[in-house]
Amino acid sequence: MARLHGLLEQPKVVCVGEIGLDYHWMVQPKEIQQKWFAAQLHLAAELNLPINVHSREAAQDTFDVIVKHHTRAGRTLSGGIIHCYSGSVEMARAYVKLGYHIGVGGVVTFKNARVLKERQTARTWRRSRCAAPGMTPGISGMSSQRSQRFGKWMRKRVQRRC
Repeated sequence: MARLHGLLEQPKVVCVGEIGLDYHWMVQPKEIQQKWFAAQLHLAAELNLPINVHSREAAQDTFDVIVKHHTRAGRTLSGGIIHCYSGSVEMARAYVKLGYHIGVGGVVTFKNARVLKERQTARTWRRSRCAAPGMTPGISGMSSQRSQRFGKWMRKRVQRRC
């Protein structure tokens, strides 16, 4: 953690992440993932940096760890993004109340995708772009104009499904 702390102090660092819990592959047991996630949250609070949170098949545990460590030793986390959100409407609202933004990935366009079902919650989403490999549908390599058209299409698609 000392090495990570040093890296996070670099002037170009804007957030701590991507951090979180991933129970899909279970490379490490849940308890180990939660321990390291909490340690990374402590670093974020200490350095006053927002977080970029990854949560896969671990929505409730991710939320519980964040809430437990949101304020620690007199320091409060500086918010951040819960990206590729797939949890409940209630949990999304709770994140927003804590100062987090909700990121919605391309999987929201799938017919069988679990989507937030209330338009009011859709309005709290923040638009973000991601060119990460494996994100669906990917926009890596798209021209700026095409990426903007894709963003508009995505927002309309989400609003229709909400």
